[in-house]
Amino acid sequence: MNTRDWENANAEQRNLWHIAQTLIVYTTITPVFFEGVITGSEFLTYNAGKVYLCLDFNYGWHGPTSVVCDRIDFYNMANVANRMILAGCPYWDTTAAVPKWTGNMIDIKNFWFSRILTLYDGYLFFNGYRLNV
Repeated sequence: MNTRDWENANAEQRNLWHIAQTLIVYTTITPVFFEGVITGSEFLTYNAGKVYLCLDFNYGWHGPTSVVCDRIDFYNMANVANRMILAGCPYWDTTAAVPKWTGNMIDIKNFWFSRILTLYDGYLFFNGYRLNV
C-alpha cells in the first residue's frame, strides 16, 4: 500500500480501514513511521482524539533477564486496555538453577490502538497511520 486512499491495500488492510472509519470521524490522516526505543515516543501518551492504524508493528528486547518478561498493553480510545501481549520466553537456567526470561520479538500486522503501555523500554518498529479527530 503506497497511497492514503488505500487503493493498493490488500483485503485485510481494507477491512481494517473500514473498521477504523466506523470508530472515529477523522479530520487528518498522517503516515507515521517510527523505529527506535519506545521511551518518550508519542505512542505512550493518551489522547482521546487519536487512533493509530498499524500496518506493521514489531516490539521486543534481547538478552536474558531474571525479571518477568516485558508486557505490552494496547488501549482503545476510552483509555481502556483491550489487548495484552507478553514479549518474552521463559527458560530454566541450569547453572544458577533459577527461571529466567529472554527477549522475544512481537510482530503484529493490521490492527488499531490509541496508546501503548510497557513495563520496560523495548525497541519499537511502527509503520502505519495516525488518525486525528
